[in-house]
Amino acid sequence: MLNRYLTISLLTIYFFLIGFTNVSGEAGVGISGRVIYADFFVLVVMMISFLFTRKINLFPNLGIYFAFLFVMFVSLIFARDPSGGWIEILVHFFNFVTAIALFNLVSNTRDLSLSDILRCFLYSMAAIAVLGILQFMVFPSWFGGREVGGLVGTFRNTGQAGTFFGMGLAVFIPALAAGLLKRSPLNLAALILILICLILTVKRASILGLSVGILGFVILLAVTSRGADRKRNLIFILLMIVAMPVVSQIIDYGTANVKGLENRFERKIENFTVEEFSDKFFGSNIGSAMDAFEDNPILGAGPGNIIGDYTDKYEIHSTPFSILSSAGLLGLAAYLIFLLHWIYAIWRAGRRTLIEEKFLFYFQPFLFGLIVSWGYTYHVRKREFWVLYAIIAFAIYIVRRYRNSQKQSEAISGERLAQQGFQRQPTMAEHRP
Repeated sequence: MLNRYLTISLLTIYFFLIGFTNVSGEAGVGISGRVIYADFFVLVVMMISFLFTRKINLFPNLGIYFAFLFVMFVSLIFARDPSGGWIEILVHFFNFVTAIALFNLVSNTRDLSLSDILRCFLYSMAAIAVLGILQFMVFPSWFGGREVGGLVGTFRNTGQAGTFFGMGLAVFIPALAAGLLKRSPLNLAALILILICLILTVKRASILGLSVGILGFVILLAVTSRGADRKRNLIFILLMIVAMPVVSQIIDYGTANVKGLENRFERKIENFTVEEFSDKFFGSNIGSAMDAFEDNPILGAGPGNIIGDYTDKYEIHSTPFSILSSAGLLGLAAYLIFLLHWIYAIWRAGRRTLIEEKFLFYFQPFLFGLIVSWGYTYHVRKREFWVLYAIIAFAIYIVRRYRNSQKQSEAISGERLAQQGFQRQPTMAEHRP
């Protein structure tokens, strides 16, 4: 078994490094346009995880995602330009292996709890949030000095920042509600910092996804919470409401002092209309995806064969439409099977007895919110998604291990009673003559 402090150190460093997404080459082009510092460091994590553990623990639904990768591979073979998609396949495979390595690492570490992992993730993301706010409001020349009106910080663009912070909040809020993270001033301050950063990115998909998750979470609490749970969660919600004026003051300061932020809020939030969203999103992005799908509905255009053929510069941003355009109906079916199997595993493990069960139970509305946001973003290739996947897999692993131990204890107790000659007591009816 691995040392707990070694694993915590490795996780903290990796979680922190995935927040730095600038690349040495042209973004999205070739290896140099995709590799970041975290990818080099995770090779060390993989080596320790796979070479210094007694056994390799794998995800229960490992084969389902490999089926999706296989469809992507077949689609690439029949693509117009197969050479353009090998790096895309490699990125998918590398991130998936990273998740396996993280899961194997934590499941083979002595005395490591899910709370330890969540604290590493929370404090690493809070540090990224602090750097982001400082760059956005105080030191605009940091990390490249881009002035785009929204918070970028250590990321390459506001979209990456919004996805990162939104996915983190979808984990931390249910963890705090379940008690896996203490409701301490430090943890609440970290949560508020991350929330502020998400809002300052002004990324509608991530903000909408979190809003849907919070709304579902409040409804879930109102319907299911009882007694002490309801009281604790009510206090947690009230604390978050009390913190809203602080969030509002920081945003007001930003709109007054940061160039372009006020215009960005007005353009993306205040002046938002369904017609404007439809014209820009469905008219170009989704239209390009449907063009690729119509050309090859079964296998799609192939990974790496969208930009230049169906779009001028950018890839398809929506996960389902991106998969539909690049891998066709087979790829979309494989992805949906993978996603539905994951949702089912979370639903089965989510109860209100074990603390990890509570976490998975409270995470469900936030997962639904994330799925809503994935309608606009392409999440399968993102490192933070596979970090989330590994964390949820470890929570499910703990729950299943606990339930199996309970079944074994009951079976052993039954065998002992049988060996002692235990006999069932006759009922009153059986006593009657």
